[in-house]
Amino acid sequence: MITKLDWYILKKFFVTFIFCMLLFTVIAVAVDSSEHTDDFVKSGLSTTQIIRQYYFGFVPWIWGLLYPLFVFIAVIFFTSKMALRSEVIAMIANGTSYNRWLRPYLIGGLVFATILWFANRYGIPKANEIKSSFQTTYIDNPGSSRDVSNCYGCFYRRLDSVTYIGIRNYDTAQRAAGPFFLEKVKNNRVFYNLRAQRMEWDSTKNNWKLISIIERNVDSMKETVNELPFMNMDLKLKPKDLRND
Repeated sequence: MITKLDWYILKKFFVTFIFCMLLFTVIAVAVDSSEHTDDFVKSGLSTTQIIRQYYFGFVPWIWGLLYPLFVFIAVIFFTSKMALRSEVIAMIANGTSYNRWLRPYLIGGLVFATILWFANRYGIPKANEIKSSFQTTYIDNPGSSRDVSNCYGCFYRRLDSVTYIGIRNYDTAQRAAGPFFLEKVKNNRVFYNLRAQRMEWDSTKNNWKLISIIERNVDSMKETVNELPFMNMDLKLKPKDLRND
């Protein structure tokens, strides 16, 4: 039989749990939205569409991920408040045994465990589907010039009507990358090709310094190859354009 004492503790348990869940949800959404702001802008979706197509999946997913933490914090929080107000001493002094006092905690734990079990079976998989669908469409594959192939850490861009570049392994701290290639293509034929082992940002000249270069000029009759220790080149590309958010 559930007594008034049980209802009193269970009420505190549930209310504190909901408070923790809402508080952490606000923090999680704020952090996630700040990380994906550029992706949301590039997607071209309205705020309502982003909420429906992404956060309707993200919020249940973060609930399922942090659910045990919510329960743990709720127990610690409301029990410490009861102890601070000497409510625990009053209960035990009134003849309530320690095991009897823990019974509402056990009931609340079973209720939360049942909710999580049903959520993992029916609710959270659907939320993951919504979240994963949005990430696949707008975040992981945004259709930009970055990572258009299966090459991890690669960056490709078309500079003008005939010039294409490729960069691998960009280091944001050193503002350097390598290897680097540049090709010029006209009428489906390559007429200029450049390979560099390394490229570094030259802050004094405000362009890129290419190191260990092999340069090829190709025409219909012959191919000319030059090897250069270094050269500076304006790629119409800044270090901030290569930096991941």
